[in-house]
Amino acid sequence: MPRQFAMSLSLALSLLALTACTTPQTAPQAGGASTAPQQSSGSTAPTGTSGTGSNAFTADFSTMSAFSKDWTITDTAASPSDGPSAWTINTPGTLSQTSNIFRSDNEYDNFEGSDAVINGGKDWKNYAFKVTINPTDDDGVGVLFRYQDENNYYRLLNVQDSGNQGPFTRLQVKQNGTYKTLGDNAQALIPSGQATAVEVDANGAHLMVKIGGTTAFDVQDTTFASGTCGLSVYAESGVDFTNLSVNPL
Repeated sequence: MPRQFAMSLSLALSLLALTACTTPQTAPQAGGASTAPQQSSGSTAPTGTSGTGSNAFTADFSTMSAFSKDWTITDTAASPSDGPSAWTINTPGTLSQTSNIFRSDNEYDNFEGSDAVINGGKDWKNYAFKVTINPTDDDGVGVLFRYQDENNYYRLLNVQDSGNQGPFTRLQVKQNGTYKTLGDNAQALIPSGQATAVEVDANGAHLMVKIGGTTAFDVQDTTFASGTCGLSVYAESGVDFTNLSVNPL
């Protein structure tokens, strides 16, 4: 090999080695190639969620299995009589309760029996809660809203039976286990044998209840600013609930 060519080849190889040593290597980013999006804060909407807004909810009363995923049933723990409750779905789309369960101690201070409450939703604030109620018995039916726990919530209660101090329809707040009446009507506005639409609009301190399309109560109260929704029965051995939804205001 000619000496001049050998020197040129040696120089080229040296420059190539120097380039390889000085070229920076790109390290992989910690945690992998991409960063997973963070989960949004707030409560998870129940399985039956539809529509828009973080608290849009349409009840799934197709089967008891579907109902059980989204709801919690609580029977009165204080001196229960004629229990336990019997929440059932015999006809898809209709939730029924057929037990005569009621709280027997201080009965007429409480008018309690069994509640079915939507899971989650304790941070729901301003919403319209709608349901159609069709009692076949004449005792107590109602709805719960801005529900925090079994001792803290708002309640609409309807009692028709004169033997149980009816008829009346009341809007109440229960705080730390004690009821306070915010509105009282000396009629049972949800009569037995008649499917009646009930709507509760909770918007800030403004609480408005419509029964059969007519405003029954329109009050201001600041006790609870948020909470989930539910259904309530007292000594009511037959009632059907349909068309239940919760939508943001």
